Amino acid sequence: MKAIKVNVARQERYRFLALIVIVGAFMMWSMGRQRDLLRQLDEIRALKDAPFKCPSCPKPAPPCPDCRCAGNLARLPDAPCKYHLPTKNHFSFTINVFTYNRIDGLRRLWQSLLSADYMGIQVDMVLFHDKKNNAEERDGTDQWIQTEAYWPFGNFRVHKRVINVGLRRSIMEAWYPVQENTFAAFFEDDLEVSPLWFKWVRQGLQKYYFTPQRHPKMMGFALYRPMHDELTERLYTVDNDHAPFALQQPCSWGSVWFPAPWRYFREWMTMQTADPKISDFHISSNTWHASSSWKKYLIRLMYDKGLFMIYPNLPDKTVLSTNHFMKGEHPTPNYKLYHLPLLTDSKYNEELAAGKDIFKFPPVDTLAVLDLRVHKVNGLDALPHASEPFKPTDFASD
Repeated sequence: MKAIKVNVARQERYRFLALIVIVGAFMMWSMGRQRDLLRQLDEIRALKDAPFKCPSCPKPAPPCPDCRCAGNLARLPDAPCKYHLPTKNHFSFTINVFTYNRIDGLRRLWQSLLSADYMGIQVDMVLFHDKKNNAEERDGTDQWIQTEAYWPFGNFRVHKRVINVGLRRSIMEAWYPVQENTFAAFFEDDLEVSPLWFKWVRQGLQKYYFTPQRHPKMMGFALYRPMHDELTERLYTVDNDHAPFALQQPCSWGSVWFPAPWRYFREWMTMQTADPKISDFHISSNTWHASSSWKKYLIRLMYDKGLFMIYPNLPDKTVLSTNHFMKGEHPTPNYKLYHLPLLTDSKYNEELAAGKDIFKFPPVDTLAVLDLRVHKVNGLDALPHASEPFKPTDFASD
């Protein structure tokens, strides 16, 4: 019995010693961890007033007031800061294609998009397929999407409607950008694009968007350049050595939209209750049906706020996007007046060989400027209503 008591006392002593060792080890680890934390805190304090260069900004930038930054430390890569200028190497681009029951046009557009040069940049694709009004309108689009459609340059998804909503709603619901480094191209299924359209857009973004001097009233880029104005039914030319020009009109025959102005347009349009015709003078859009035309609303907004788009002005009446004017929801314009040839690789290379850079982008404040009725004006500040306030990043405060 005495031996048993000795063994029990010895085991309790061993347990006590083991507990002391464990507690001591934990205390030593805690002290080491505390020293590491204090050292990191000292490093953060040392960096507090140090010059900062955000990894996705081209120039030194101030600390972010509203994003996931640790003081002046580098911003987390998955948390873009809306207070920093997006850079030419950090942006996302989406192509939105709208189709209904024109499979031949869709195939032609798709093939031209596949043939374009995207310069190794990821470009995502969304195909918006409106529902047929009746079964008799089936044209093979569903089968083509399921068996042939593919997109090798980025993510690809199909948005198939369960009811017919029409073009206006399809356009207005297609894109709501939440970041300032996202862009979207809009193409209807009777269009066709040049293989160089993205290259022109890419260079234009670098010159006019990724810069502290970005003009706040620039809506985006048009890819089509009309020789005959559909609003005034006037022929017009721009003699500026084939440089881009600014026009106070939206383009629906191939366009690339900037995020903040497009977001503003969406919010503004939801507040409109009257027909957006312009009463100051007559233009053809005044006769369009507001219930089916999103463009009529944007014409009004661009006029009221002095907004503009950048249009190409390429040699030999060539364009980056052209229209084949297939029968659709709206009246079909005159093919001979509006259909223009696409810029080809061979034409572009021919101009380069002759020493002409037809993709040059002069400073925006030196561009030729035309107002809504294609009258030349003396600069962007001379556009009608150019002095009207426009805060595209904060609709509610405007």
